[in-house]
Amino acid sequence: MRSIGLPCCVDFCPFWATSSGRHYWNVTFDRNKRPVPFAGTGKNFNVLTLPREVGKAYRVTYQKQPDALASIAPPREIPPGYFRSPYLKDVTSEYGDVADVKVSADFLLDRDNIRYAFAAVFNYSKWGIVAWTPIKKEGNESSASFRNMQRGCVYLSMSYYKGKTQSLSHPFSIDSAGTIEHLAPDTLHKRDITLYQQDGYLIYRPGKKYTLFYWDEQWKEVATKVNYIQNIFR
Repeated sequence: MRSIGLPCCVDFCPFWATSSGRHYWNVTFDRNKRPVPFAGTGKNFNVLTLPREVGKAYRVTYQKQPDALASIAPPREIPPGYFRSPYLKDVTSEYGDVADVKVSADFLLDRDNIRYAFAAVFNYSKWGIVAWTPIKKEGNESSASFRNMQRGCVYLSMSYYKGKTQSLSHPFSIDSAGTIEHLAPDTLHKRDITLYQQDGYLIYRPGKKYTLFYWDEQWKEVATKVNYIQNIFR
């Protein structure tokens, strides 16, 4: 496309927020400079509709981005991966509704050498980092404000120090209306829940074991059930 004078670039989702894996696709622009995503490997040109929530989306640029993390921080402060490239632009708002989230980072008050916080989504049984932000320290409070986080997802704020990540707070969710909920576990007030199969998200297989966990600085098991008709965790 560039060879015939049409602007074209690559956008990508580093980790799906509601599934496993990641995705890359192409983007061109209309006469009003609005982005038009498409699948470059298809036989026909079709505007791309992403099948699930990206969490965060980035554009690979030709020019170094002055506000990219790699443009302002040394590699030792950046988790291994795509954030070590200065050729990234945040384009999450082009792919869905977004919200800004502020989380506490108070336990980092005495760690002057940790300057950035990260947000991760759960992907392939691990937390995959998808966003970053500077940590602000004011008096006895320390916080991290994440911008343009896609709604309909669950995130975990984390720190990175000497090659290791650590959770900063409980996971938080953002619903379709932009309401933010911090998911702190309550082990005193228990209830019964039924988790139904969801096409495209959760497919049960007969006779298989399924285990429910909750996050409290690490994954903790609630119960394991064998699927026959439906799973009820108590």
